[in-house]
Amino acid sequence: MRAPSAHLVISLIFIGVVATLPTACGKSAAPGLPGGQAASKIAGQDGAASPPPVEIWQEGRLIHTLRWEELATLPTHSFNTGLDDAQTGYAFADALKLAGVTEARSVTLYGRGLNEPVRLSWTIVADPANEILLGLTHKETMKVVANNVEMLNRDRWVRHLYKIDVQPGSPAPVADDPQAAKMSKHANRQSKGVQR
Repeated sequence: MRAPSAHLVISLIFIGVVATLPTACGKSAAPGLPGGQAASKIAGQDGAASPPPVEIWQEGRLIHTLRWEELATLPTHSFNTGLDDAQTGYAFADALKLAGVTEARSVTLYGRGLNEPVRLSWTIVADPANEILLGLTHKETMKVVANNVEMLNRDRWVRHLYKIDVQPGSPAPVADDPQAAKMSKHANRQSKGVQR
Protein backbone atom coordinates (compact mmCIF):
# COMPACT_ATOMS: atom_id res chain seq x y z
CA MET A 1 0.00 0.00 0.00
CA ARG A 2 1.39 3.42 -1.01
CA ALA A 3 1.70 6.27 1.48
CA PRO A 4 -0.36 9.37 0.62
CA SER A 5 1.55 11.99 -1.31
CA ALA A 6 2.67 15.19 0.39
CA HIS A 7 0.41 17.22 -1.92
CA LEU A 8 -2.66 15.25 -0.84
CA VAL A 9 -1.84 15.70 2.86
CA ILE A 10 -1.26 19.45 2.44
CA SER A 11 -4.50 19.81 0.45
CA LEU A 12 -6.51 18.05 3.16
CA ILE A 13 -5.00 20.23 5.88
CA PHE A 14 -5.75 23.37 3.83
CA ILE A 15 -9.38 22.31 3.34
CA GLY A 16 -9.75 21.68 7.08
CA VAL A 17 -8.32 25.10 7.96
CA VAL A 18 -10.56 26.92 5.46
CA ALA A 19 -13.65 25.06 6.70
CA THR A 20 -13.05 26.19 10.30
CA LEU A 21 -12.28 29.85 9.52
CA PRO A 22 -15.87 31.19 9.95
CA THR A 23 -16.10 29.57 13.41
CA ALA A 24 -12.61 30.61 14.45
CA CYS A 25 -13.30 34.22 13.44
CA GLY A 26 -16.51 34.33 15.48
CA LYS A 27 -18.78 34.27 12.43
CA SER A 28 -21.86 32.15 12.38
CA ALA A 29 -22.76 29.96 9.46
CA ALA A 30 -26.38 29.90 10.63
CA PRO A 31 -29.06 31.79 8.74
CA GLY A 32 -29.26 35.42 9.78
CA LEU A 33 -31.96 37.79 10.86
CA PRO A 34 -32.93 40.86 8.86
CA GLY A 35 -30.07 43.33 9.07
CA GLY A 36 -27.43 40.57 8.91
CA GLN A 37 -27.54 39.63 12.60
CA ALA A 38 -26.83 36.02 13.47
CA ALA A 39 -29.88 34.24 14.89
CA SER A 40 -28.29 34.06 18.35
CA LYS A 41 -27.79 37.82 18.47
CA ILE A 42 -31.53 38.39 18.84
CA ALA A 43 -31.27 37.96 22.59
CA GLY A 44 -27.87 39.60 22.84
CA GLN A 45 -25.82 36.47 23.46
CA ASP A 46 -22.67 35.38 21.70
CA GLY A 47 -22.02 31.80 20.74
CA ALA A 48 -23.78 29.06 18.87
CA ALA A 49 -26.85 29.96 16.86
CA SER A 50 -28.60 26.61 17.08
CA PRO A 51 -30.35 26.01 20.39
CA PRO A 52 -32.04 22.65 20.93
CA PRO A 53 -35.29 22.34 18.96
CA VAL A 54 -38.71 22.41 20.63
CA GLU A 55 -41.23 19.65 20.02
CA ILE A 56 -44.82 20.68 19.35
CA TRP A 57 -47.39 18.02 20.23
CA GLN A 58 -51.13 17.80 19.66
CA GLU A 59 -53.43 15.03 20.87
CA GLY A 60 -50.52 12.76 21.76
CA ARG A 61 -48.62 13.05 18.49
CA LEU A 62 -45.64 15.11 17.43
CA ILE A 63 -46.81 17.61 14.78
CA HIS A 64 -43.65 19.72 14.36
CA THR A 65 -40.11 20.14 15.58
CA LEU A 66 -39.48 23.88 15.82
CA ARG A 67 -35.91 24.88 15.01
CA TRP A 68 -34.47 28.31 15.79
CA GLU A 69 -33.39 28.82 12.19
CA GLU A 70 -37.03 28.65 11.02
CA LEU A 71 -37.86 31.74 13.05
CA ALA A 72 -35.49 33.97 11.04
CA THR A 73 -38.29 34.51 8.49
CA LEU A 74 -40.48 36.19 11.14
CA PRO A 75 -40.36 39.84 12.25
CA THR A 76 -38.71 40.50 15.60
CA HIS A 77 -40.36 42.24 18.55
CA SER A 78 -39.11 43.54 21.87
CA PHE A 79 -40.26 45.02 25.14
CA ASN A 80 -38.52 46.62 28.09
CA THR A 81 -39.02 44.91 31.43
CA GLY A 82 -38.42 48.06 33.44
CA LEU A 83 -35.33 46.42 34.95
CA ASP A 84 -32.94 47.80 32.33
CA ASP A 85 -33.09 44.69 30.19
CA ALA A 86 -34.99 44.53 26.93
CA GLN A 87 -36.43 41.20 25.87
CA THR A 88 -36.26 40.54 22.14
CA GLY A 89 -37.70 37.64 20.20
CA TYR A 90 -40.40 36.44 17.86
CA ALA A 91 -44.14 36.62 18.55
CA PHE A 92 -45.03 33.28 20.11
CA ALA A 93 -48.28 33.03 18.11
CA ASP A 94 -46.30 33.56 14.87
CA ALA A 95 -43.88 30.78 15.86
CA LEU A 96 -46.82 28.41 16.38
CA LYS A 97 -48.11 29.27 12.90
CA LEU A 98 -44.90 27.77 11.49
CA ALA A 99 -46.18 24.46 12.87
CA GLY A 100 -49.61 25.02 11.32
CA VAL A 101 -51.22 26.03 14.63
CA THR A 102 -53.46 29.03 13.94
CA GLU A 103 -56.06 28.39 16.63
CA ALA A 104 -56.39 26.20 19.71
CA ARG A 105 -58.19 25.94 23.01
CA SER A 106 -54.90 26.42 24.89
CA VAL A 107 -51.20 25.61 24.84
CA THR A 108 -49.10 24.12 27.62
CA LEU A 109 -45.41 25.01 27.88
CA TYR A 110 -42.78 22.68 29.33
CA GLY A 111 -39.37 23.98 30.38
CA ARG A 112 -36.55 22.41 32.30
CA GLY A 113 -36.47 23.62 35.87
CA LEU A 114 -40.20 24.41 36.05
CA ASN A 115 -42.11 22.97 38.99
CA GLU A 116 -45.14 22.58 36.76
CA PRO A 117 -45.99 23.34 33.14
CA VAL A 118 -47.54 26.69 32.22
CA ARG A 119 -50.91 26.61 30.44
CA LEU A 120 -52.03 29.61 28.43
CA SER A 121 -55.40 30.01 26.78
CA TRP A 122 -55.37 30.81 23.07
CA THR A 123 -57.13 34.11 23.81
CA ILE A 124 -54.04 35.15 25.81
CA VAL A 125 -51.54 33.78 23.24
CA ALA A 126 -53.20 35.42 20.23
CA ASP A 127 -53.49 38.92 21.74
CA PRO A 128 -50.46 40.97 20.59
CA ALA A 129 -50.93 43.35 23.53
CA ASN A 130 -49.69 40.56 25.84
CA GLU A 131 -46.26 40.64 24.16
CA ILE A 132 -45.56 36.91 24.45
CA LEU A 133 -42.19 36.29 22.79
CA LEU A 134 -40.03 33.30 21.94
CA GLY A 135 -36.40 34.22 22.56
CA LEU A 136 -33.09 32.79 23.75
CA THR A 137 -31.73 32.27 27.25
CA HIS A 138 -28.13 33.05 28.15
CA LYS A 139 -27.49 29.31 27.83
CA GLU A 140 -28.67 29.34 24.20
CA THR A 141 -31.94 27.50 24.79
CA MET A 142 -35.36 28.79 23.80
CA LYS A 143 -37.55 30.61 26.31
CA VAL A 144 -41.04 32.10 26.37
CA VAL A 145 -41.36 35.50 28.03
CA ALA A 146 -44.24 37.95 28.35
CA ASN A 147 -44.71 41.52 29.39
CA ASN A 148 -48.40 41.75 30.19
CA VAL A 149 -49.44 38.25 31.22
CA GLU A 150 -49.97 37.64 34.93
CA MET A 151 -49.74 33.85 34.53
CA LEU A 152 -46.40 34.27 32.76
CA ASN A 153 -44.78 36.93 34.94
CA ARG A 154 -41.00 37.19 35.10
CA ASP A 155 -40.76 34.53 37.83
CA ARG A 156 -42.72 32.12 35.63
CA TRP A 157 -41.02 32.76 32.29
CA VAL A 158 -40.52 29.38 30.66
CA ARG A 159 -36.78 28.93 30.25
CA HIS A 160 -35.14 25.97 28.52
CA LEU A 161 -38.36 25.27 26.60
CA TYR A 162 -38.42 21.75 25.21
CA LYS A 163 -42.10 20.97 24.54
CA ILE A 164 -45.33 22.73 23.60
CA ASP A 165 -48.58 20.77 23.92
CA VAL A 166 -51.46 22.19 21.87
CA GLN A 167 -54.99 21.49 23.11
CA PRO A 168 -57.15 21.69 19.98
CA GLY A 169 -60.51 23.41 19.83
CA SER A 170 -61.96 26.84 19.41
CA PRO A 171 -60.69 29.58 21.71
CA ALA A 172 -63.04 30.32 24.58
CA PRO A 173 -64.75 33.72 24.54
CA VAL A 174 -63.21 36.11 27.05
CA ALA A 175 -66.23 35.78 29.35
CA ASP A 176 -65.74 31.98 29.47
CA ASP A 177 -61.95 32.08 29.71
CA PRO A 178 -60.83 32.49 33.36
CA GLN A 179 -57.32 33.59 32.32
CA ALA A 180 -58.57 36.21 29.84
CA ALA A 181 -61.22 37.44 32.30
CA LYS A 182 -58.58 37.78 35.02
CA MET A 183 -56.30 39.66 32.59
CA SER A 184 -59.18 41.97 31.63
CA LYS A 185 -59.95 42.77 35.30
CA HIS A 186 -56.25 43.35 35.97
CA ALA A 187 -56.01 45.74 32.98
CA ASN A 188 -59.12 47.61 34.15
CA ARG A 189 -57.68 48.04 37.67
CA GLN A 190 -54.43 49.36 36.23
CA SER A 191 -56.19 51.85 33.94
CA LYS A 192 -58.35 53.10 36.83
CA GLY A 193 -55.25 53.51 38.96
CA VAL A 194 -53.60 55.62 36.27
CA GLN A 195 -56.65 57.88 35.96
CA ARG A 196 -56.62 58.83 39.66
